Parts: sequence; structure tokens; C-alpha cells
Amino acid sequence: MEVFTRPPEMKFEGNLAENWRVFRRDLDIFLKAANITDAKGSSGRRTAVLLNFIGSKGKELYNTFTFAEGENENFDVVLGKFEQYVEPQKNLVLSSFLFNSRNQKENESFDTFVTELKNLVNDCEYKQLADRLLMDRIVQGVREVRLREAFLREKELTLQKAIEIGRTAELSRVQANVMNLPEKVDYLNRAAGQQDKKSYKKKIEKKNFKPVQKSENVNSERIKSKNISEGGASYSCKKCGNIHKRANCPAFGRVCAKCGKKNHFAIGCKIAKFVRGCTASDGLVIDQVDASIPAGERQWTQVL
Repeated sequence: MEVFTRPPEMKFEGNLAENWRVFRRDLDIFLKAANITDAKGSSGRRTAVLLNFIGSKGKELYNTFTFAEGENENFDVVLGKFEQYVEPQKNLVLSSFLFNSRNQKENESFDTFVTELKNLVNDCEYKQLADRLLMDRIVQGVREVRLREAFLREKELTLQKAIEIGRTAELSRVQANVMNLPEKVDYLNRAAGQQDKKSYKKKIEKKNFKPVQKSENVNSERIKSKNISEGGASYSCKKCGNIHKRANCPAFGRVCAKCGKKNHFAIGCKIAKFVRGCTASDGLVIDQVDASIPAGERQWTQVL
């Protein structure tokens, strides 16, 4: 058993005239393919198929039609009723606007563009001017500038000649792309090879890269500066000689065993360092003692 694709339901929104034209075209194709006729003994068969495919809104509209006795199953009469309903809804100004504003879309083939224009021009009722206006729309609406120039070079351009030029140009462009395909592939392969070489070179350079080793003192100073700038990090304290966080110095509040002053240990005493740096010829004498130093911790000095 043969199976045929049923036409879609008619849309009763938007441009009713165009929607009816599309539905009628698809219906005629189906009736012809399925060999459905109103032969003797099968009266009303085509009408039943029409009502089955047109949709619920179409059936409701059919029920509003007034028929003479026996005409409600006559296919031609039913078609005429639907066309009478659609015809007043037809807007020639809108149809002309849709036709004259139709341009070839991106990646749309030339034949598809021409077919759409032919469908649109049928709704405009241009009659004898239809072919001339269709040719003008093709020339103005194509995307390729070179193709438009080819049209304009023709002194006596006709609709048929314009369609032939457009099809030939599109076919030539496709064939040229096929012929240029090996060159494009070779170019892409070369580009990919160069990219691979660059990537391999960068990989080797990265693998062989060795950072410059700086002296331990420089690194420690950098770490120390970083720790101090970060606030809560540990650093090397000059007052106690230990590494700890800020505000956690064990020498805070303690008395130095060498100078007797607070807040540092002897290892961080600046006065002791100064005394150790003097010689006998300097004649340095410490002739004052800080009374705040506890008696058991006082250390007396002599002339060096």
C-alpha cells in the first residue's frame, strides 16, 4: 500500500490569501498522487479529504457556509466558498510590499530566491507587468554584486535570461570552489604544520627554562619584605633575633642585659654593637648608669 505525505493544516492567521494558496497547492498534489477523484460511486470524496486536512478552524468555517441542496459535497462549490471567504482578506498593498522588500538571504540558493519571488508576485495581481517586475526584483535583490553587474551589462535583459545568468553564475562558483579545494587543503596543512612547529619550540623552551638563582641574602631580604608587607606573616625580628609574626615579639617589655633598656634582647642591642665597634684609642667611657636597671642586672664598664 502506497503512503503519501498529507498536506499540513491551513493557517487562519496572518496572510489568509497566501495561506490558502499554499494549502490548495499541497492539496492538489496529494489528490493527484493518491488518485482521488469524484468518479461515479465516490461522490464527495475530494470534499471529505479537503475537510479532513484543512483543520478544525476550516471545518468550523465550512459549517457557516450556505449551500443549495446537494452542493455541500460538491468539491468545486466548496472550494469556491473558501476562496470567496479568503478573497476579501487579501491586501494587495501588503502583498506588493512583501514582494518588493524580498531580498536574497544569506546562504540562500538562487533558484530558491526566484521561486519565492514567483510565489509572492502571484499575490500582487500585476498581470502583464508581472514578468518585468519579477526581473527587476531579481536584479535588485541578489546578494552578489558581481552577479548584479552581469545583469546590468545585458542590453536587452529578459526574465528568462536573468534566471539563466543567475543559475550559471552560481554553478560556476560552486565548480570553482571544488577546483580550489586541493589548494585550500594544502594551505591549511602547511599552516597547521607551522603551528605545530611553533608549539613544539615553545614546549622545548619551557622544558629547558631554568630560573636565575639569586643569592640567599637577596632571597631572604625579598621574603622578609614580602612578609612585612603582608601584615600577619612571620618575619626576622631584629629586637629578639627570632622569626615570628608582628606584635608577637618575646622581647616586648623585657630589659636588655647589656644596655638596660626595654623592648629588646642583648642580641638586638644597638648600643652593644656600637661598643664592640670601638677601639682602645677611642677612649669611650660610660659615666652614667640608668637607675631604672635592677641592681642585680647592672653591668659596670671601664675605659677601653
